[in-house]
Amino acid sequence: MTKCNSNLLHPLLVVISVVTVAVMISSLLAAVPAAAMQAGTLVRIQPVSQQVAVGQTATIEIRIENVSGLYAADVELRFNPAVLQVQDADPGREGVQIQPGNFPSPDFPAQNSADNAAGVIRYALTQLPPKSPVTGSGLLATVVFRGQAAGTADLTFSIVNLANAQGQQIPASSQGGNIIVGGGGPPPVIPTPTPITLTPLPVTLTPPPPVTLTPPPPTPTRYVVQRGDTLYSIARRFGVSIWQLASLNNIYNINLIYVGQVLIIPAPGPTPPGPGPAPNQYVVQFGDTLFSIARRFGVSVWQLASYNNIPNPNYIRAGQVLLIPPR
Repeated sequence: MTKCNSNLLHPLLVVISVVTVAVMISSLLAAVPAAAMQAGTLVRIQPVSQQVAVGQTATIEIRIENVSGLYAADVELRFNPAVLQVQDADPGREGVQIQPGNFPSPDFPAQNSADNAAGVIRYALTQLPPKSPVTGSGLLATVVFRGQAAGTADLTFSIVNLANAQGQQIPASSQGGNIIVGGGGPPPVIPTPTPITLTPLPVTLTPPPPVTLTPPPPTPTRYVVQRGDTLYSIARRFGVSIWQLASLNNIYNINLIYVGQVLIIPAPGPTPPGPGPAPNQYVVQFGDTLFSIARRFGVSVWQLASYNNIPNPNYIRAGQVLLIPPR
């Protein structure tokens, strides 16, 4: 029997503080004057500007300069999707990802996604023990864009959050860039259409089958967190599970919400289908974490925690039998 290693809690708390840093900024700056003493930390695009032809690719680096005691980072970069599209760095995984760097070490990538429809890249990660915080300058991530159409696309940071090993914010500024698409490439080849003579065919009209109209799904409710609320009490009030609520709102720690936070409440859905394939069973070994077990079986941490009614995903014990949900 063993309890969760306290060293594992630190990086998870770091991810939490990175994702929710907008709420913690005022208290962190008041409580930790040492963090405010760090000056000159910069998150920037390199190179600042470059030009490519339509259809060609341009590679940019997201770099962190002049930082001390860095343990976790969370950035959001915006671009014009009509001019640029992100090339997937890992085609074997679902969605579009960018290429992680090594500063800090991406031991636990909390989020890595590129939305080519909205023009948003979100990348959040933390180191894990026994890694030490990093100091100096280095490469956070690499992004490869493909020129979609002629124009100038600005690359701007809408979120820049850095944190140390205790989850405290590290002040930093940001510097964006741009990519100019157009010129330098051969003109597109427009094929000459070949005239086609169409021979009419006899058509037998079959009446279409009757159409069954399905009502649209109910619109999710929005709720503003009040003083004294917990994620459990809110889930119980609206008749949903705490895991649905945490997953829909990207809450990594079910014990951490704040007053004024706007939560999306999933609308009650239809009755779930009958039982699927029987789940696998796994006996927890020494050194296992819920994250490592979920990754081994190709499921999410939230699925595994919800399937086994685990209220605290940071606490499992050796010898515990877990049910692995079917994929």
